[in-house]
Amino acid sequence: MHLQKRGFFSLYLVILILTAVSGCKNPSSGNIQHSADDILYIPDTKFKNYLVGNTDINTNQDDEIQYSEAWAFTGRIKVWEKDICNFTGIEAFTALTQLDNGKNNLENLDVSANIKLTYLGCSGNVNLGSLDISANTELRDLACNLNNLNSLNLHTNTKLRYLDCCGNNLKSLDLSANTALRHLDCRYNDLVTLNLSGNTALRRLDCRDNDLVTLDLSANTALEDLDCRYNNLVTLDVSTIEDLQILNCRNNTSLTTIYVRAEQITPHPPAYWRKPASAEYQVR
Repeated sequence: MHLQKRGFFSLYLVILILTAVSGCKNPSSGNIQHSADDILYIPDTKFKNYLVGNTDINTNQDDEIQYSEAWAFTGRIKVWEKDICNFTGIEAFTALTQLDNGKNNLENLDVSANIKLTYLGCSGNVNLGSLDISANTELRDLACNLNNLNSLNLHTNTKLRYLDCCGNNLKSLDLSANTALRHLDCRYNDLVTLNLSGNTALRRLDCRDNDLVTLDLSANTALEDLDCRYNNLVTLDVSTIEDLQILNCRNNTSLTTIYVRAEQITPHPPAYWRKPASAEYQVR
C-alpha cells in the first residue's frame, strides 16, 4: 500500500510539472510547425494589447494575432516604456526589420528568429544581463545602452554602422569585425580594453568614463569627433587621424603626451581640442 501511494504521488508530481511547463512553454519553439491560421501565444498582456491594437499587424482586427499576420509584417514594432516583462511571441515575426522595446522590464530577449532586423533598440531594460544577436547579421543600428550587460559579442554583425552600448558593465569590447561602424558610444562602462583595429570608417567615438589605460586609434583615420575623458590614459596618439575636428581628453590625470602631426597644431590646435594642463603635444 505504501509503495502504491508513493507511486501515485510521484505520478502526481510529474503531472504537475508537465502542466506547469506546458503553461509557460512557447508553443512556437522547437520544431513545432504552425499553420497560417494558428493563434500566436503571447503571454504578456501588455505586449499582446499593443500587437492586437496595431492594425498594421492585426489586419483582420480580431482579438488575437494569427501566425499569418506575424509572418507578413515587415515594419517596425515600437513598444517603448510599456512595462513589458516577456517578449514571447516576437519569434514569429520573422520578417520584422525594426524592433524598439526600450524602457521595459525585460530580463532576457531572444531575437534569434528575427534575422531580418536592421535596427534593434533595447535600451533601459536595467535587468537585461545578456544579449545574443549572433543570428542578426543584417543589423545596422544597435542601441543597447543602460542595461546590465557584462559582455557583448558583435563578431557576426559586420554590417553594423551605429552602436550605443553606454551605461553597461562591459570590461572589454572587440569591434574589429565591424568594419562599417561609423558611430560608437561606449561611455559609462568599465572598459579596460577597446579593440578598434578594424574600424576604418569610424567618425565619432565617445569612450569617456571607463578604465582605459591605452587607446589605439591608428586604424581610425576617418575619426572626426573623439571624447575620451575620465579614463586612465598616459599617452594618446592622434597623429594618424586625417581631420580630427573635436578632441576632448581632459580628466585623464596621468596623461602627459599627445602625439600629433605638425600640421594638426600649426599655427595652433583646432578650436575644439581640449586637453588636461598636464599634457603636452609632441610632433611625430
